[in-house]
Amino acid sequence: MKSFYQVEIVHKFNKSDFSPKPNVEVLLLRGIKIPTKLLDNQLDYLNFVKFGFSQQKSSLGNNLKNIFTYNQWKRLSQTYKFDIKVDPSDLNISQWKALYTFYKNNVIIEKQIKY
Repeated sequence: MKSFYQVEIVHKFNKSDFSPKPNVEVLLLRGIKIPTKLLDNQLDYLNFVKFGFSQQKSSLGNNLKNIFTYNQWKRLSQTYKFDIKVDPSDLNISQWKALYTFYKNNVIIEKQIKY
């Protein structure tokens, strides 16, 4: 969601506001759409991110090793300031967007993910 919307908490409800009282915290959120070129490829971008998380290997680089060459991955990690053995959850939104943009512009079609 953070890739496409600026999200803010507008209101925190009290559990006593509801009957029966919920067992979870209840919030009202506001999402403001962020202008981005990724909106044209929103589903493809989301599938790319899901693929990065779903491979269950020791690092994101290992998850994506069939997509990026080792040299590409090394250069991407240096350019976008993340550890070469980064966990998918440790990348910020800007880094994910940069990886996806590089993927779409530089990875040959035969190596792109088939969803």
